[in-house]
Amino acid sequence: MHNKYPYKTFIATLSAVIGVVGSYEHVAALCSYVLILCWLYYKKYPRVQYVVTCGVMLLFFAYSEYVQHTLTSEVAKQQVITWTDRHTIRGDTVRGFVKTAGGQKLYVTYEMKSEDEKAQLQAISLAGRTFVATGELVAPRTPNDMFSFNMTVFIRSHRAQGLYEITSWHEQ
Repeated sequence: MHNKYPYKTFIATLSAVIGVVGSYEHVAALCSYVLILCWLYYKKYPRVQYVVTCGVMLLFFAYSEYVQHTLTSEVAKQQVITWTDRHTIRGDTVRGFVKTAGGQKLYVTYEMKSEDEKAQLQAISLAGRTFVATGELVAPRTPNDMFSFNMTVFIRSHRAQGLYEITSWHEQ
């Protein structure tokens, strides 16, 4: 049996991609949706296909906006943090991902003050431990060139809100 509308799935997927790109990158990307509408009109697709592609695009756009909003909510100077199992101690710095009491995920760094403090932290497992931390959200360094490690992309890929530099902390 011949499929009268062979590109239905492709057009719905393309609508989803346009919705996500329009949300993350630039709203002007949504203007490219007009090309899809023109294609549907040119190929004489039924009106229900217009509604479906528009719905898919709006659904993905709205979801992407929601995710971005939750990732960019306010970060307090003092946080109750719980360490995840993704952390490292290298040199005089502890780095890793934490969850806040409010459910936000942050990438944190803490510069240890002494060798004693380093020895104490290496002797225990931080995973699952809860601390009260004071610090601030800072912008990650920009990479030197396009092939360098990009901290912003790394943080975003782990769905974390940002880089939180801890100045002081104590176990709760």
